[in-house]
This record gives sequence, structure tokens and C-alpha cells, in this order.
Amino acid sequence: PMLRANGSRFWGQLRGRPVDPAAPEAGTIWTISDVTDQVAARDRLEWSATHDPLTGAANRKALDLRLARLFDSLPGSLPAELVVIDLDHFKAINDSGGHAAGDAMLKAVAQAIGHCVRAGDLVVRTGGDEFALLLEQCTHDAALRVAESVRAAISGIVLPWGQRSYSVGASIGVASLQADMPSPQAWLAEADAACYAVKATGRGA
Repeated sequence: PMLRANGSRFWGQLRGRPVDPAAPEAGTIWTISDVTDQVAARDRLEWSATHDPLTGAANRKALDLRLARLFDSLPGSLPAELVVIDLDHFKAINDSGGHAAGDAMLKAVAQAIGHCVRAGDLVVRTGGDEFALLLEQCTHDAALRVAESVRAAISGIVLPWGQRSYSVGASIGVASLQADMPSPQAWLAEADAACYAVKATGRGA
């Protein structure tokens, strides 16, 4: 960034051309163009490519990129944990409160999850009411503690909506990255299977 006379900063594009191409000693003419708007537009485009516009969480593309990087670095990327979060009783909110209520709940859930993790952890919205966490340099026991914190935080959400208030639960599956795991898809499948097992045995765990 460059500095204006009034102290404000801006993104500038600097270009130079010789006064006389045949006489370098004649000097150079420099021009600065303010490209702040173009830089902001590029940043917004890059952000939207890897983030969910509703919740601000990362999207599946961002998760796939990070997973590929982890697998390329095996076994040096160990330990790492994948957490799959499936909301319980979310459909009832859409059915009774409408999609606006459902969207408000998804935003609240993403915010609650974000408060439970480290700054470098990846919070992902993978589907309609499904989220995931990618926890790098994290042991399995630590991931279980994070998962329980997330479950409690989500269960503690109370969303006032008109004359009603809404809440949801969460079923969570946790899977450890193994040095011999064949693919990111296999790791996701293990975390999904753990989450489905929770759903099958009563949810909310």
C-alpha cells in the first residue's frame, strides 16, 4: 500500500517510462494509478471462491485444497483430525419458521463453532446443515474435547424468532488422519461413518 498526503493508505500501481528512450540520462517519468477498487474486487472474488456466502465459513473447495496439501505432506502433517458435524432437528426450523429462520440458525451455528477452535483451524460448511472442522497438529484426544465443546455450544444456541425461539443439536464424528490412509475421500468417509453412527444411536453426541 501507498500513503496519501492526508495519511490514508491506498493500493497503487507504479509505472515508469523514459523521457527519451534514446537518452537514459534524461530521466524517467513515473505515474501512480489508484487501483484500490480493483484490488478489493479481486480479494472479494478470491474470498467467494473458497467461502460460503451465508455463514462466512470455508466451503468444500477450500476443504479439498487443504486436505490435498495434508496428504501431499504425509507423514509430516500428522497428527491431524477431521470433525464432521451434522445438525439435529434443523429441518423443523425451516418447516415452521421458514428459510430465513433456518439461515439465521446456520449463521449462529457457524459463529458458535468458530468460538471453539483455534485461529488456524478450518471451519467448513459442507452442505445444507452440515459442517466440518479440519484440525491440523491436533491429537485425537484434543479433537474429542473440541468436538464436545462444539456440541455444547451448538446445543446452547437459542434463536428468538417472532413469537418463538429455536434451538438445534449436533451429531459429531471424529476421525484421525493415518499415514497409510489412501485418500482424502477415505478420511472423510471415516468421519462421516462416525457421525452416522451417532445419528443411529440417538443423536446429540
